[in-house]
Amino acid sequence: RSGTGPTYRLYERLLGTHNVKMKAHVAVQKKLLSYMYFLWNKGEYFDPQKIRNQQALHQKAVASPEGKAMVDTSLAVAQ
Repeated sequence: RSGTGPTYRLYERLLGTHNVKMKAHVAVQKKLLSYMYFLWNKGEYFDPQKIRNQQALHQKAVASPEGKAMVDTSLAVAQ
């Protein structure tokens, strides 16, 4: 409820996409439960910095290079 952190950003993104609070709550709960299950099986402790690092790597992999088109426009027909 602090309004910060990776789970809150996920909640805000889902709420903006679907505009259904319960759907966003359930998605965040599922994410947290799967993360807790993973930690329990690995015998590790919760580290929020690890999540931030993973998100940063994901953003780098997903983000398009500056100045590059996201869509192949070579076949676009001019009207």
